Amino acid sequence: MNIKYPTRSQFIDALREGVKLGRSRLEEGRSIEVKLKPLGYQGRWSVIIHPDDSKEFKVVETMKDPTRFPQRIRVAAWALFQENVFGRFVIELDRESGIVTIKRDE
Repeated sequence: MNIKYPTRSQFIDALREGVKLGRSRLEEGRSIEVKLKPLGYQGRWSVIIHPDDSKEFKVVETMKDPTRFPQRIRVAAWALFQENVFGRFVIELDRESGIVTIKRDE
């Protein structure tokens, strides 16, 4: 399933900064956490970020209504793309804490 990157978001700066600062951790296979405000759609998704596709990313799983795909996870994928960090990742949002966790998917 392909999901379009958002065109704007209040979370992009924080997520880009988190990816930028955590780049070496991601490359080592460790996770990074970025704190956003609580809420959003809880979820855990495996995504693939391709360097040659600036419009959308691939989601390994499927869902009945892709328009309900979690916005903060879309923005995290967009942040990975913008910071030139490509490959397969697991992105998870804990809605109570607002923490987005990103880890390279093996």
